[in-house]
Amino acid sequence: MSILSFNHKVVQEDSNQSGTEKKVGGESPKYVVKCKDIFSSTMKGLEDCAPCDWVKTGGSRIATFDSSGKLNGDTTITGKDPVICMQYGPWAPVLQEFMYSGKPLEQISVYRLMDINGEKIKIQELTYSVCLIKTYDQEADKILFTFCFSTLEDLQIAYNQDGHKLGQNGMQFDFTTLEIKNSKE
Repeated sequence: MSILSFNHKVVQEDSNQSGTEKKVGGESPKYVVKCKDIFSSTMKGLEDCAPCDWVKTGGSRIATFDSSGKLNGDTTITGKDPVICMQYGPWAPVLQEFMYSGKPLEQISVYRLMDINGEKIKIQELTYSVCLIKTYDQEADKILFTFCFSTLEDLQIAYNQDGHKLGQNGMQFDFTTLEIKNSKE
């Protein structure tokens, strides 16, 4: 699988210099996605990831009020299928292959990044286990895919302005056992 460079952007210097372009220090992606043997890049420390434009994720629980006004939460909890939007790349046919074959992926992770002192630092880690690609769409050079999963971990990592880790807060949820774990540091 080829490795693509995502660490620069091309801008035209002057509209009078058509065809003349220069590389400038590119912006770091805000999100990257990782899945063993599928994604790749040249980003230092994130070589097994690929940038994604955005991710949408969540969950829901049915809740109702009874006649006394008491709120009752249903035991049915649903994890919404995450939606990932990214550039078409060498991973696109591989994602389609997993979708059409129905073969599950062991894990998909999405990292939210921040630049601190010139380094790409993970400030959020979403980790999904036992994933099945459900939909795949392509529009021009963008792809969108969704997947279902059996477990979810959401970890938030806090840093100060100097880049020193302050701590973390997270939770794990297993949809097969309905167990939740909280993890703080």
